[in-house]
Amino acid sequence: MSHTALVDEILAPLTTSIEPSASVVEAKARMEEAQLQYLPVMEGESLVGLLTSRDLSLAANLSENAEVRDLLTMRPITVPLGTSVHDAVARMLDERVGAVVVIDEGHVKGIITHYDVFRVFGERAFGEEGVEQPTEIRQRVLDEHRKITVILDKIEGLAEQLKAGDADSEVLLRRAIFELHEVMRHHMAYEERTLLPVLRSSDSFGPAEVAAFIREHQVQRNMLEKVATELAGAEKLVELIGSVLDLVRAIRDDIEHEGREFLNEDLFRSTPARGAGSAG
Repeated sequence: MSHTALVDEILAPLTTSIEPSASVVEAKARMEEAQLQYLPVMEGESLVGLLTSRDLSLAANLSENAEVRDLLTMRPITVPLGTSVHDAVARMLDERVGAVVVIDEGHVKGIITHYDVFRVFGERAFGEEGVEQPTEIRQRVLDEHRKITVILDKIEGLAEQLKAGDADSEVLLRRAIFELHEVMRHHMAYEERTLLPVLRSSDSFGPAEVAAFIREHQVQRNMLEKVATELAGAEKLVELIGSVLDLVRAIRDDIEHEGREFLNEDLFRSTPARGAGSAG
């Protein structure tokens, strides 16, 4: 990515926020409905906090009447509109946060997360490497699906051992979940950079199918981030086994659906090659 790239280009526009006096129950419902990991806390037009999914995961011991203000554990880190992505990343690293809020003359314009930065860096970097043939893209996606399936099998096996009382399996399960998180993050970025342009250029897929593909990725991303956040705050992993197995099932279903709907061999033989950088 050029050092002149600005946060304006990659920020996720503000679509919802919440007041500090709102209930934790309402905040959780709003974040789940919008599939958000970060939710700006606004008092009138003023930004007073940034609620995270990790804050919510640590709220189990609070009363049902707890308010959002009771959960705020971090001050919002902001950068002005027009800030370079390089400077925004430096601010995230300095403050050890996963997101910054972008403001313009005191008004919140949106949020940039570490994922947004990684995604755009990846798209720009790989876009300079040349053209992959559609059949090569398909083969790599299938190979990665097999690798992911091996990790899913390992997670399911370790989860069963932990449920049966094998305490030694907890460390291995944590490692396997973090491995899955990293592999899936790179896998989805690759598909969006290469497979998505192939689908867009095919006569067999319309805007609705492409939109469904993007939605599936967003749902998986949110599930991965939720589990990773809960994992970081959990003292005993056995409490999260239900969420972990739900994630495993969702990924398995997606792999099966993708193979059936988006990886048809005839489609890739008839689709012209496009540069990786030509994605939308």
